[in-house]
Amino acid sequence: MKPTFDAPKRKVALGGRSVTRSREELLEDARREREARLQHKERTGGALRVQAAWRGARSRAALRAAVAARWRTRFGDAGERLDGCVRARVGSHRRLS
Repeated sequence: MKPTFDAPKRKVALGGRSVTRSREELLEDARREREARLQHKERTGGALRVQAAWRGARSRAALRAAVAARWRTRFGDAGERLDGCVRARVGSHRRLS
C-alpha cells in the first residue's frame, strides 16, 4: 500500500511577521535579536558570578566561625593565647606568598 500525501496543508504562524518584508529587514531584525540575547546572557552571567562570590564568602565566614568555636571549646583560655600565635604565623605566611 502506497502512502498518500493528500493531507491538507497547515498554516504556519509567522509570529506577527508579514511575508512582504525584505531580506535586509529580516537580517537586521535577526541581528538585533541576537544582540539582545547576548546582552541578556552577559547580565545574567554577571549576576550569577556575584551570587557565587557572595555564597562563597558567606560559607567561608560560617566555617571560620565554626572552627574558631571548636578551637575555643577544645583549648579554652590557653587556646586564646595559641590562637594569637597561630594567626601571627598564618598572617606572615600569607604575606610571603
